Amino acid sequence: MDLDQILELVNRELVKHGLKPLNEAEITVLRGSLQGKNYDEIVQESEYSETYIKQTAGPKLFRTLSEALGKKVTKTNVQEVIKSLDIVTSQNKGGSGGVFPFLKAGESDRVFFCGDAPSTVVFVGREKELGKLKQWVVQDKAVCRLVSLLGMPGIGKSLLGSKLARDIEDDFKMVIWRSLREDLLPVQLLTDLIQTIADSLPLGIPEIQKLPENYSSEQFSHYKNQHLEYIQGLINYLREYRCLVILDDWEKIMKPGDFAGDYEPKHKPYGMLLQRLGEEEHQSCLVITSREKPREVAILEGEKLPVRTLQLKGLGEAAQEILSSKQLKGENGWDELIRIYQGNPLALKLVASPIQELFGGDVEQFICQTSASGIIMSFPQLIANHLERLTAKETKIIYWLAIKPHGIDTLQLQELEEDDAFYEAITSLGWRSLIEKNDSGKFFLQPVVREHVTKQLVKLVTDEILNYQQNKNLNLLASYNFITLDNTKTMLSNQKEVRSILSLIKERLNRQVTAEEIKIILQDNLPKRVKENLTNLLAEFNKN
Repeated sequence: MDLDQILELVNRELVKHGLKPLNEAEITVLRGSLQGKNYDEIVQESEYSETYIKQTAGPKLFRTLSEALGKKVTKTNVQEVIKSLDIVTSQNKGGSGGVFPFLKAGESDRVFFCGDAPSTVVFVGREKELGKLKQWVVQDKAVCRLVSLLGMPGIGKSLLGSKLARDIEDDFKMVIWRSLREDLLPVQLLTDLIQTIADSLPLGIPEIQKLPENYSSEQFSHYKNQHLEYIQGLINYLREYRCLVILDDWEKIMKPGDFAGDYEPKHKPYGMLLQRLGEEEHQSCLVITSREKPREVAILEGEKLPVRTLQLKGLGEAAQEILSSKQLKGENGWDELIRIYQGNPLALKLVASPIQELFGGDVEQFICQTSASGIIMSFPQLIANHLERLTAKETKIIYWLAIKPHGIDTLQLQELEEDDAFYEAITSLGWRSLIEKNDSGKFFLQPVVREHVTKQLVKLVTDEILNYQQNKNLNLLASYNFITLDNTKTMLSNQKEVRSILSLIKERLNRQVTAEEIKIILQDNLPKRVKENLTNLLAEFNKN
């Protein structure tokens, strides 16, 4: 059979089962697959973007063929499937429809493009959060147009978004899931969304001046109007048909090293997209998941407004289901383990393996012998990656909160960090989901984050002391009070925990620096705060 005959055969089967014939993009993928070409080769020979071919046209083609033919069709087996289809069709002379499972007409009226979304087969807790999202997106659909799911790494943003999409898909004509982890340029995403909607619904692709898929930051202003045209084209579609678009990993396009909420110049159209979708009337809904709150969301959000935010916390008691599924023992220690990791699902899953391997699955034994995050393998790296995005001002506040583990209120923090940008820095940390505020108005770090920041701070202070004779630099000891004496019970309780930081510094220095060497450093002309810190450090040496 030639390609025309194959298309006639395939489309006849699709129509017979209530499905739409293949569109041009799907035909392009089918032709290339039958010729043994990979996706990169198919993209090179087509007019479509790589993102659209790989994430939309290809998955849709093989999902549609699988539905119609009653067997799993993939890029690797499509040739054999088409051959067998030709044989069966010839034998049946068109057949009566009994060879392949029949799909009722109308089953394909709604389109679901969520191949990259996390599986929700195992979904723990979150009933309250899921209920609130359904209230916003479905029951308040006349108002709610944009939702941001925010939270720490591993807290379950993507899984909740995926569960939401699957639970409410019947309320939408089309559901589209896209991840931004591949650093997509705005024009790539906009083109992909427009093509996906236009190819699946009876709409034409708008006449828009094409943009290059790669351009420098300096060229952004030149292409701004074209981006607005793309955004307007997408909004027109979202007005015509009710679509749910979920964009995962939004923080990947945010600008690191600056206060939270802003974008790299090449990604600024993403902010324009959020603003337009939040402000303009349409019948669709955009959901983003992110570790950082975009500035446009912060400006437009409100509980009863078109833009809304759900800040995810830990699972709480529901996290016991994770520990149970990992067959951990020592149930009396489960609540403490959940508290240490603040109910973070990913952290608990990661720590479950070493508990099984090193402690026979006994949680109580693990808690007795390890510190909060000392044994987790991958999770600290996620935290480290998140902290690398901070500004210097944010990092200073984070260090103060590690030193003061019971929390600091706004006034105390401002006294410690007298800076014009203080409020912007503290707001930015909140947008990054790194700090929390308790009922007494004090800011604090989650235990796992505090543990990681403490280790980082201890290493930096230790390195300064070890290298002091070479560079005479003790900036950290001059910047922070590692112990604060006070007569109140709260501060005395704090003092004990703060001293533990000094003990960690002492342990790291052990066998490299002696008490006598600390005394020699103290003989130099040092700032008052440095002398106080070194004196308290010397006291740690003298305990033994």
